Amino acid sequence: AVSPTAESPGYITESEPEIEPEENDGDGKKSEGDSIDYPTSEGDNDADDDGDDLG
Repeated sequence: AVSPTAESPGYITESEPEIEPEENDGDGKKSEGDSIDYPTSEGDNDADDDGDDLG
């Protein structure tokens, strides 16, 4: 990971912003947020958290 970064700074810089937002916005943020939001709300407070989350 250190070799390509130092040897090919252009490639990494161009690939980072293009793949980072796509993966994070497409599956990273949605998948992580949904997966963590659901179990956390249900485990903490099923009714209380559910109402707050919906409202």
